[in-house]
Amino acid sequence: MEDTLRKYCQHYIPEEMCPYIKSGIFAILVVSGTTFLFNLLKRQRMCMKVKRAMKEAYSKRAEQLKSLKEKLQKSSLTEEMRNEILSLDIVQLQRRLKDRSLKAIDVLHAYQYKALEAQEETNCLIAIIPEAEELALKCDSVPHVTKPLHGIPISLKENIIYKGLHTTCGLSFSLLSPPHADDSNLVKCLKELGAVPFVTTNVPQSLMSKSCNNNIYGQTRNPHKADRCPGGSSGGEGALIGYGGSILGIGTDISGSIRCPAHFCGIYGLKTTTSRMGTGSIFKPVKEQILIQTSVGPMAQTADGLIMATKALFSQEVFEMDPQISPIEFQNHLFDSKKKLRIGYYETDNLNKTIPACRRAVLLAKNALESKGHMVIDFTPPRILDAVLLAVEIVFSDGRLMRKLIKYESPTEELYFITKSEGFRKIISALVYPFDKLASKSIYASDGRR
Repeated sequence: MEDTLRKYCQHYIPEEMCPYIKSGIFAILVVSGTTFLFNLLKRQRMCMKVKRAMKEAYSKRAEQLKSLKEKLQKSSLTEEMRNEILSLDIVQLQRRLKDRSLKAIDVLHAYQYKALEAQEETNCLIAIIPEAEELALKCDSVPHVTKPLHGIPISLKENIIYKGLHTTCGLSFSLLSPPHADDSNLVKCLKELGAVPFVTTNVPQSLMSKSCNNNIYGQTRNPHKADRCPGGSSGGEGALIGYGGSILGIGTDISGSIRCPAHFCGIYGLKTTTSRMGTGSIFKPVKEQILIQTSVGPMAQTADGLIMATKALFSQEVFEMDPQISPIEFQNHLFDSKKKLRIGYYETDNLNKTIPACRRAVLLAKNALESKGHMVIDFTPPRILDAVLLAVEIVFSDGRLMRKLIKYESPTEELYFITKSEGFRKIISALVYPFDKLASKSIYASDGRR
């Protein structure tokens, strides 16, 4: 290097300047090397810090589950009574709680017991909410039942903000932040309506997946077939409710995150309009993405559960507590109306092949609606590929930020391509294109480019 520099100096630079240039190059190399080593050590230190936090979170959950199991073993609730409670649908349960033939504390214990079973089979839980028993006892102590969700145990997707708990969205670095200091408006409303939040449920890494897997708590399994996933991103809710460990839950949805788990796990879910339940109550890993907003919605064992939740939450009492919510009450006159409707349906979008089971389910729904006198019209949705690609570009518009979110941990299988360079994605996209046009374009669009 020294000989090369000397020759260069002889031809182009005055000889007296060569020592200064040599010193400058040396200084640049030293600074660059030091900066590289500093960043490398900083990254390693953060990775170790995150790993410790993950281990602590996993251990804390194990301790909570063990403690609850030991507590329930001492409960006076008999197996016969527990099975009776779990056999009730939500309307029957609401009636029994209202006439005081059931205690809220017994209902809570029954569902806690079933939730522990669900956890063993599906790995669906993240946290046991400590104050659940206190809330149930408070319900039993009131002289008159006036609240619409009085004593109903309710599960919450992990990204719903709850006092004293972390909301990680499946991202390990979030564990380094302190737990939330206060309840979100949604949680406050649920408590005010008499509900008893008792567990939070698992989510995929960054919430950007139709699976339900993260590096902190692991993979959630389908409640009906363990080698299948429960859908995502409200997969923990889907698995827990599908197993029978919760009668009513709250999830979130941006591109199927309530609807997919409901479909995969055989339960009911409703994606409400964004402003109907308020988005200020949830933790968002990518706050800057505002074109496609997240919706909060109920998930339940039956359609009656969705009706009960929306009637309770679309009320004046809730509007006064949360000014972000659109103040439109549940429209009972429309719900009870016998007016015949025009309803569109399709069996395929001409992009994805519909499997026979899903086609049959659509036709069963069509026939049921027609039997009620409604007009059901077949149509084909236009430009589905364009719509899908636009959605991918919007949701993953800041690929660098997405990579930053998982900087200190390995990506799960579903987020593999987000961490790769544009050149790598171009090559894979070209190889996949002859076999699957949608997958090919989605791979390349995963950081906002087509």
